[in-house]
Amino acid sequence: MTNEIKYIAPMRRNDIDWLRIIGICIVIVIHVTKIFDHNPASAVKNPDRSFAMDVLANFLVEWIMPLFFFASGWSTYISLRHRGTLRFLWERVRRVLIPFATGCILVLPVVRFIELANQGNRESFVHFLPCFFTDPDLFFKHHLYHLWFPAYLFATTIVFLPLILWIWKTKWRVESASRAAPYLLLVPFIIVRMIMSPRWPSTWLLYNDWADFLHYSLFFIVGFVFSRYPGFEAAVQKEWKRLLLMSIVATGILVPIWAEMKIYTLSPQVYAALYAAAGYSFIMAAAGFARRFADTANVYVGYLREATFPIYIIHYPAITIIAFYVVQLQLAIALKFAIIILAATALTMLAYHFLVRSIPPVRLILGMSPRLKAHKAS
Repeated sequence: MTNEIKYIAPMRRNDIDWLRIIGICIVIVIHVTKIFDHNPASAVKNPDRSFAMDVLANFLVEWIMPLFFFASGWSTYISLRHRGTLRFLWERVRRVLIPFATGCILVLPVVRFIELANQGNRESFVHFLPCFFTDPDLFFKHHLYHLWFPAYLFATTIVFLPLILWIWKTKWRVESASRAAPYLLLVPFIIVRMIMSPRWPSTWLLYNDWADFLHYSLFFIVGFVFSRYPGFEAAVQKEWKRLLLMSIVATGILVPIWAEMKIYTLSPQVYAALYAAAGYSFIMAAAGFARRFADTANVYVGYLREATFPIYIIHYPAITIIAFYVVQLQLAIALKFAIIILAATALTMLAYHFLVRSIPPVRLILGMSPRLKAHKAS
């Protein structure tokens, strides 16, 4: 017997699309969860907080955004093969940088205004809007809310473009990989988190956030390598159950810390290593498990595939608007949580379908092609 496994990746991968679609649903859940946790990084906060929400938010955050970087790295190789370097860069400007700028102009003022209203500010939006674009403290606050993701993704693409071009053009043939490969690839993630996270905690402002930037960039690079050399992905497909078990064990150790149970303490370096291992192994397990759905697609997948990035841009103001009113109600946290998720999802999908998807100029500024396409199962 041999531990070597061979696999050749097709040019189109519905399983990667499934991961993105599920991922955007999880993002909505995360942003609603953070309304009720003890972390202040949310535009709207509920008066009462929940340690259960702390645990759920931390578990989801450890892997969901790295998953998007991994999927983006995977599709980068396909894009480069089809378009070449210059057309690929223009695609990134059109599909990432322009939606980011659109979000900064149209989305951030709404979110920031609602955040201040949640804190007791009674200034009208008409008076607030000019100040938002002239006062750096109002514009940036402490982060860019959810729009940090397109900013980091575009920066990662530009900074590491020479590396991915070098990987793309090398003549190495890696059609098979040892089952140990997924575990060896974990090492740089642990090193980055252990060394850099205690020194550079998350800021979500791109600058002075070197631990997160490099951590997400590693997922982008690994996604590119998996697409370029399918043998690595084949190894993950064989090892997904063990990787999932590793993620469960690492997450299980972290749960008492997130819930502030005070059962034990962990040094910052050990915490960072476990956090990296839990998130990485979960993503690898998800990618390996999802591979069986590579040929599973229908008209809804085509619709949602195109919708994921625009939905990411517009979902957060929908959440903050609804949450602003719901948190003032005298209801249990679980009921508020359910109301906000259902209402925000419905509002987001309605806005996408009727205001984004159907209007060519809006499609363009949110990174979509200007022409509405008919979606077929493939």
